[in-house]
Amino acid sequence: MPRKSRRGTVFRGEGKRGDKSLGEALKRERQARGLRQQDVCRVIGLSQQWLARVESGERRIGVVEFWRLASLIGFDACKVATQAMVDLCMMRPKQHER
Repeated sequence: MPRKSRRGTVFRGEGKRGDKSLGEALKRERQARGLRQQDVCRVIGLSQQWLARVESGERRIGVVEFWRLASLIGFDACKVATQAMVDLCMMRPKQHER
């Protein structure tokens, strides 16, 4: 059952799965280019622990942060974010199956 929040309608559990899906996509792109978390964080000026928590879905990442990381790592932020959301929708249980 959806609930209302300041950000609009939120489905239970959707936020965490969405965070994890986007974090996993970010990790895939970083690893595909042979970059370590420490290397990326040194350039962007954030801690390795921060990036580890983003990649594991424990911490949300903002649009600007995601865009900066995409630019730094060298991938298309729109394409990766869209695919992460498509993957999320494929995992989401249908309303009538609940």
